[in-house]
Amino acid sequence: MLIRKLNITFCNVINFSDITQHTKKTYEQLDLFIDYESKDKQEKVLQEKLKKELALQKAILEIKNKYDKNAVLKVMDLQDGATAKERNEQIGGHKK
Repeated sequence: MLIRKLNITFCNVINFSDITQHTKKTYEQLDLFIDYESKDKQEKVLQEKLKKELALQKAILEIKNKYDKNAVLKVMDLQDGATAKERNEQIGGHKK
């Protein structure tokens, strides 16, 4: 059987700022065998990576909104047979 249509539904969607507020209220059971200093360092590193990733995504979206959807593309989208540029110029799958 071939799948022709796939529906995806999101429930209970909240803003990213709300997520960070909810994570501050969580509790954790302590463990005698975990080095919490190294765990805190790892969490800080992960938070810094997350901040950098969010800043990068925001910059890419600003560039795309200011110039064009084709302003930022992956290298694989420039290869022969790639359809990203063509799809970006369509509206809802239809040519302009």
